[in-house]
Amino acid sequence: LKENLGVSGNTFMGGDLTLITDNQKIILGTGADTEIYQSGSETIIKDSSTGNIKIRAGTVTIQNGAASKTMGVFNGANSVDLNYNGNTKFQTSVNGINVTGWVQASTDVNVSGNTNINGTLSAMGNTTLSGGLGVGTAAPTTAGLIRATNDVVAYYSSDKRLKDNVTP
Repeated sequence: LKENLGVSGNTFMGGDLTLITDNQKIILGTGADTEIYQSGSETIIKDSSTGNIKIRAGTVTIQNGAASKTMGVFNGANSVDLNYNGNTKFQTSVNGINVTGWVQASTDVNVSGNTNINGTLSAMGNTTLSGGLGVGTAAPTTAGLIRATNDVVAYYSSDKRLKDNVTP
């Protein structure tokens, strides 16, 4: 067809609808405010309305073009999983979030509640602790106290005062 095809009511097709050239658009809405098209290098879904684009499904999975790697899974009424190179790195849970791998922050990180670290904690720069510190055991409830199951070596090589003022 070289002209518009006016149809009222439901229209059913028994095959594919093919738009031959790039930048031909499927336009939706009374105000023609939603477009779906192929630009030649990308597929574009454009919404110029004042509302939102909503995807409704039990689970939404986003994969690469070859369907060989999953970038994200949005599980209805459950977790959101974000992946890197097909591996889950960030996952929401009923308790908060789970992160696999490194977490890097360029500004402050504020933690409210208990923090459990399984591995090595390296702190560079100023580190403030406003409660007790437990090393290999539960933290004491008194701020500023350190409780440990084994010896704790805490000193800077040139600061003899810290070494001399630690009490058992």
